[in-house]
Amino acid sequence: MLLAVGVLLLVACNRVRPHIQVPDVRLGEAAFYPTIEAWTRAPITAGNDVEILLNGDEIVPALLGAVRSACSSGSGGR
Repeated sequence: MLLAVGVLLLVACNRVRPHIQVPDVRLGEAAFYPTIEAWTRAPITAGNDVEILLNGDEIVPALLGAVRSACSSGSGGR
């Protein structure tokens, strides 16, 4: 039993994803838009707003707010 738990822990720890750091590009550089599109896997479209969220303290409240907004607007996709 103890051996099984040890193997399970080793396998689980093997799947830790590495920290990803986006290349340092500045707005106005030719590489800015293609780099951001590649790293976010989302196209940049005229008229959209972008807010960079760096960690859980920034991401979670924004995510919950977006979910609440979608629920209250009736756009539940049903």
